[in-house]
Amino acid sequence: MRMIGKGHAGASKVCSVMNMPLPPPRPKSFKKSSRVVAKHAKTVAKKSMKAAAKEVCVLQQNEDVDGTNPVNCGI
Repeated sequence: MRMIGKGHAGASKVCSVMNMPLPPPRPKSFKKSSRVVAKHAKTVAKKSMKAAAKEVCVLQQNEDVDGTNPVNCGI
């Protein structure tokens, strides 16, 4: 939530709308849980982008599908 400029209040609204448990009430606890969520979101984003790059390579029938080299594709 901090990434989009919304802190604890924004997270509380999102959680209540989605019928999820509210975030921790203390600022220190909220910061800690925000860091954990951000770390895992970054990991998921990297895996997703690597999978998309592999898919583009396969679609372009490129031999290099290890996901380490840049892929030239138009969007």
